[in-house]
Amino acid sequence: MVEIHAEGLEPEALNEAMNRAFAAIEQVHCSMSRQLPESELSRLNRAPLTQAIEVSRHFTNVLTEARELASLFSGAFQPCLSNARSQNIQDIEVMAPGLVRRQGDVKVDLDGIAKGYAVDCAVEELQASGVSAAMVNAGGDMRCIGSDTFPALIRDPAHPHSSGAVVQLHNEALATSASYEASEAGQALPVAAHWKGCWSVSVVAPRAIHADALTKVVLMLPSTEAENLLSRYHAHCLRLGDLSGGSHAA
Repeated sequence: MVEIHAEGLEPEALNEAMNRAFAAIEQVHCSMSRQLPESELSRLNRAPLTQAIEVSRHFTNVLTEARELASLFSGAFQPCLSNARSQNIQDIEVMAPGLVRRQGDVKVDLDGIAKGYAVDCAVEELQASGVSAAMVNAGGDMRCIGSDTFPALIRDPAHPHSSGAVVQLHNEALATSASYEASEAGQALPVAAHWKGCWSVSVVAPRAIHADALTKVVLMLPSTEAENLLSRYHAHCLRLGDLSGGSHAA
């Protein structure tokens, strides 16, 4: 589900701006979805090794960002499928803008970063249209722009239908990873040993692509190391739930 609020234009112009924002999110989805057989990501994953694949600028942008994040975070962020022989995103070569290839038997999974990028693309469309304020929310990955502060509710990890905290966003993005997300999806998220029971981690950053990816980094790294990496992106995090055997929020 994608929700967009915007203001500052006449109704017809505002409607057109929001339609372009929704279209931008759809473009990213069609490019990077693992569920779509003809997405650029799916075509790359099944292409023979060393065969060049033409992709959009969106795909090149996200892949380049994913490679950089993976190199910085020493395995804490690795956007690859676990059932591939290689789990090294550096085995995907960006040969030129719009041209990529697999150098090793690696399968790419951009789910941990693409949704945040899609939010950023929608915001850029709205800004280009001249809106004065806007909020884009794609399933909990959100970003707001404008002079006002936007209150964002974070679910209580122990009681997901209730609010556990409120974060005030001002020209910022927010993303959350939580134990209830894994439970609802019927899967396990890779987390460090100090995460216990019900938990959530939310990251606030200037861009949604970084907030999205950094939630996974915070889950995998010790607190001190995670904080150092967050500062690199001018980001900060909120942890809720049972951390190391006790209730914790920071």
